[in-house]
Amino acid sequence: MRYLYSILIVIFGFSVAHAQWDVKIDSIFLEFKDSPGCAVGVFKDGEIIFKKGYGIANLDYDIPITPTTVFDIGSVSKQFTAACIVILENKGKLSFDDDIRKFIPEIPEYAEGIVTIRHLLHHTSGLRDYLTLMYLSGLSFDDYFTEEDGLSILTRQKELNFQPGSEYLYSNSGYLALAIIVRRISGMSIGEFTSKHIFEPLGMKNSLVYEDGSAVIKNRAIGYAKNGEEFIREHHFDFVLGGDGQVYTTVEDFFKWNENFKSNQLGNETFMEKLLTRGVLLNGDTLDYALGIGHRNYRGHSAIGHGGAWGGFRADYMNFQEQDLAIVVMSNLGSANPGQKVSQVAGLFLEDKSESMAPESKLDVARKATIKEIPIDQMVGKYGIQAGMMATVSVNNDSLTVLQSWDNVSFNIIRIEGNTFQVPGNESLDLTFSDLKDGHTQLLTVIQNGVEIASKRVQEMEIQEVELKDYEGDYFSEELDVTYDLSVKDEILMVHIPGIGHVELAVYAPDQFLYQGNLIKFDRKNGAVSGFSLDAGRVTNLKFSKVLK
Repeated sequence: MRYLYSILIVIFGFSVAHAQWDVKIDSIFLEFKDSPGCAVGVFKDGEIIFKKGYGIANLDYDIPITPTTVFDIGSVSKQFTAACIVILENKGKLSFDDDIRKFIPEIPEYAEGIVTIRHLLHHTSGLRDYLTLMYLSGLSFDDYFTEEDGLSILTRQKELNFQPGSEYLYSNSGYLALAIIVRRISGMSIGEFTSKHIFEPLGMKNSLVYEDGSAVIKNRAIGYAKNGEEFIREHHFDFVLGGDGQVYTTVEDFFKWNENFKSNQLGNETFMEKLLTRGVLLNGDTLDYALGIGHRNYRGHSAIGHGGAWGGFRADYMNFQEQDLAIVVMSNLGSANPGQKVSQVAGLFLEDKSESMAPESKLDVARKATIKEIPIDQMVGKYGIQAGMMATVSVNNDSLTVLQSWDNVSFNIIRIEGNTFQVPGNESLDLTFSDLKDGHTQLLTVIQNGVEIASKRVQEMEIQEVELKDYEGDYFSEELDVTYDLSVKDEILMVHIPGIGHVELAVYAPDQFLYQGNLIKFDRKNGAVSGFSLDAGRVTNLKFSKVLK
């Protein structure tokens, strides 16, 4: 009787704890009711301890989201592509240090150096991002687009963003190239290879790589975006290639993939070690990015994970291997923030150890003691994150708001300590203001998941200082196979981009203009404008020549 009583106590205790999780997790997803929403899965000690859907999978038919709803998980897919490459490496079919031209000879020989498979895996190749190149060409993600189309874009590029291995810059082109390598070696598409060597062995029966726009996919969610008070469909049905994304799966299936990190059933005994090995730059710096998955830290706990965004879909996955705890959130709403939701759910299960980390050195304590808090009005202004990409900082109700030029996303930040700020609920992003001069901070240091970016204040220019007529004309890019038309209308310099239309250019610096976060830098020959180069985030130094008439 005593033993039965003890068992009942354990069962009752677990049920109460589970009910508490339900209520707390439900509160995190309250915003998703009569709208597109999320599916969440919590995996602990080899079991799915929580799975639930919130919101609507298909607004046309009011189909609710459940744990069996199929989502496009965007770039969370990259770990599956990387796993395919490791499987081929385990079989002796390739080496990570192979020149990619061994398998894709159509890729040019670049003056910057040889690109290897390892570079592709760690985002250190310097390859320009093909999705950005599509946008700059005026192509729509709703156009019919295949692996061959992606390869065609890659083969037209005449240079890299940087010397391979010298920098980290996230590039979807690298993972598209990996999918092509898989096909060239195995004779199978990335979808066929992934199904045979990953999904089927792990029993992921509701998972696939989306390569056929005509395929019927039962229980799939439709992607949506918010348009004012309404929702509109944002779902790229005819974008039919994998590698960098396009894995469709469920939270239930993803549990099986998560379990494989503990009991590897794929490749040989080196498979998991290689998948989780961090990249190293030429200067010896170690990256947080491994092979299709990143290393993270949350509340002092180490984790691996990745986020994803494509069309109206968003996803995030975080796996705390030491605690045997993992959370995945999949969403069919473009404005959703699964990364934040994953962190909030993780916070219900993990104590905050960030304060109990290694003690600060006396030097660190001394530095903090000398930091004088700078008034927030002296931080206001524009800061260059990278070429053509700016963060505009403004005051909003006694706090700061940051507006990103490249996607027009804005968010509030709060002071954490000294002159360091964070987004509430997001400990992976620090923004520190420094170098006070002439009444304003001159430097914004951004640290996200261990990656540091020093962003200098951008000085404003007066439009009267610029002769806009100098820049009028047609400019052709051989690498994009497109012509941009620049003209002045009502004292505003405009660029017409095929497929996009007219866009206003804003003065950035002498002979430099911004549009939608992209930077145009004009070249002159004998004083006359002869062309320009374009920097657009994951694409740099794209050349345009002025068309002579």
